[in-house]
Amino acid sequence: METELESAQEIEVRCDECGATLVVSDSVLATRCPYCTSTSVVEHTPTRDRPVPAFVVPFTWGRERVESRLKRWVGSRGVFAPAALKEAALEGLRGVYVPAWLYGAVGEADYSASIGEEYTRVETYTTTDSKGRTVTRTRTKTYTEWRPLSGRYEGWLVDFLVSASEGLSNRDLQSLEPFDLRALRRYDPRALAGWLAEQATVDRAACMGDARSEASDRLGEKLSRFMPGDKHRSLRFSAEFREETAS
Repeated sequence: METELESAQEIEVRCDECGATLVVSDSVLATRCPYCTSTSVVEHTPTRDRPVPAFVVPFTWGRERVESRLKRWVGSRGVFAPAALKEAALEGLRGVYVPAWLYGAVGEADYSASIGEEYTRVETYTTTDSKGRTVTRTRTKTYTEWRPLSGRYEGWLVDFLVSASEGLSNRDLQSLEPFDLRALRRYDPRALAGWLAEQATVDRAACMGDARSEASDRLGEKLSRFMPGDKHRSLRFSAEFREETAS
């Protein structure tokens, strides 16, 4: 069954600067005119999967810094650097705003685990010394007493960025994180001036699935730190999420 996001179409956009008519995919949010290099923001009717963006995280690096870091990284990789990057012209570098959902929720988990409490004991033992004589000595050994624990945990899970782009997978986005969300700004189409921008190409349901998977992992990390005692093992939990937000 073909979904709305799978039905990519081409639309016409008039350049505000030179008046040229451009034919672009409806998956882009902003495009650059090949004649005058100005940027045009493409108007779209918002839908559930492609709402009007609520926020934007602006670029913080200029072109020179990006080129310098890329050259340094390729050089450090030596023969292991991807051939495509070695052959790519730096003049072709372009900044692109990619779509993502900012997810948050209250996480709840019923959990069970074994909690370990450590204690020490002084023990006496016999051994043979260097002259073959039997001697008595003492040593301190650490033991762990294990006991079962179960309960329910609840906590806020916030600031998950989940990619809505087929070009940049969520795994790739995670490799770029963390982003400085203190720089988050209310969306204004003028923020896209000079840049390319992509519309969402992954539907909302799939993005929410990725978000809940990340949230579940984070919940497991929180639970692990929450466990009492000196150590724990066999931690198991089932996660549920409520008061979910996505923008």
